[in-house]
Amino acid sequence: MMKRFNVYLGAAAGAWMLVILVVTAELVEPFKNLLKGLFGHHWIGKAVIMFLAFAIAGLSMRNKHSVAGVSDSRLAWYGVLASLAAILLFYLAEFF
Repeated sequence: MMKRFNVYLGAAAGAWMLVILVVTAELVEPFKNLLKGLFGHHWIGKAVIMFLAFAIAGLSMRNKHSVAGVSDSRLAWYGVLASLAAILLFYLAEFF
């Protein structure tokens, strides 16, 4: 059966895109200002770009059921939890 969209792999891609955007925006002020200028606020810009990563990954990997032997649902959970931990660790290392 052909799926139209892979929510799991889209979620994993979106989560990791958020990590990249958060770290880059905090370390590179011109990037944060670019997001503010284009979207009105840097978090709105991050949300739009993260949604695009979610949509592109979900559509392009719609027929995948596993990546490197790991099921797509398990990969999504690991990806989301790891991305949250990465953002938390970044803020702890950067600001404390």
